Amino acid sequence: MKYKKLVLTLLLVICLIGAVNAAKNIDDFIVPSDYHPLTDTFPSAHEGTYSSSGSNSGLVIMKYGEEDEDIEMYLESDGKISYIKNDDNTYYFTDESTYSHGIYEVFEADGDKFFANFWFSNDNSISDDEIKDIVLKFNKDNGVKPVSFSPTSPFNSMSILSGHISTGNVTSDQTDCSVYVGSEHAGENVKISVLYSKDGSNLNQGNIIPKTVDSKGFVSVPTLNALLKYPDKAKITIYDSDEKELDTKTVSLSSKSGSQSF
Repeated sequence: MKYKKLVLTLLLVICLIGAVNAAKNIDDFIVPSDYHPLTDTFPSAHEGTYSSSGSNSGLVIMKYGEEDEDIEMYLESDGKISYIKNDDNTYYFTDESTYSHGIYEVFEADGDKFFANFWFSNDNSISDDEIKDIVLKFNKDNGVKPVSFSPTSPFNSMSILSGHISTGNVTSDQTDCSVYVGSEHAGENVKISVLYSKDGSNLNQGNIIPKTVDSKGFVSVPTLNALLKYPDKAKITIYDSDEKELDTKTVSLSSKSGSQSF
C-alpha cells in the first residue's frame, strides 16, 4: 500500500511539473507564416519581435509582469498616438512618432496576460479590415480572445465587467446605469460618464461624475434629467479619481422601458 501511495505521489509531481512547463512562452504562439523573428535573440520566453519582409509590417508580443516597462513605452502617446476602441476589446492605433498604424490587443493564455502590437508602416496600403483579419486569424490559431484593457492605463485592473441600464417613463423618469467593476474595488473613488444616444444623436451631455464603488462592486449613476427619448446606445466610460480613463464600453439598447443587462 505504501508503495502504491509513493507511485501516485511521484505521478502527481510529474503532472504538476508538466503543467508548469506547459505555460505559454512567446515562441509557443503561432504567428503569420510570412512573419519571422527580427533577431536571433527573439523570441524569448517573455518577448517576441517579428517582421514581414517586403511589407513594412511586424508583430510584437510581450508578457505582462515581465516586460511592463516596454509595454508602457509602446503605449505612451505624448499626444502622438490616437486610439479607436473596437467592439472586441482591440484598439486601432495611429502613431505619428513611428509613422505607423495597426491594432493593439491584450489577451490571456494559460493564466498569463500578453500584449500584442500588430503594426504596419503608413506606406503600407493595407486596409483596416485586412489588419483585423490578420489579428482574428492569430487569435483563432492560438485559441485566445482579447480582454478589456485601456491603452492609457494598461496596468490598472479595473474594467467594465457587466451591468444594467433601467428606464421607466422616458419622458418623466431618470435613466439609471449600474456598472459592475468587481467587489475587490469596493470603496474606491472613481469617475463615470454615460453618454446616451438615439439614431446617432446624443440625448444627454455625458458629464463626468465622481462616484464610489459600492460594497458589491457596482458604480451607479442616474441621468440628471429625463432623456425624452428611449436611447438605443450608451457609451460608458470609467475613470480613476484623476480622470485617467480606465475602461470604456458601448452598449446597444432596445428603445423601450425596463431594465436591460450588458
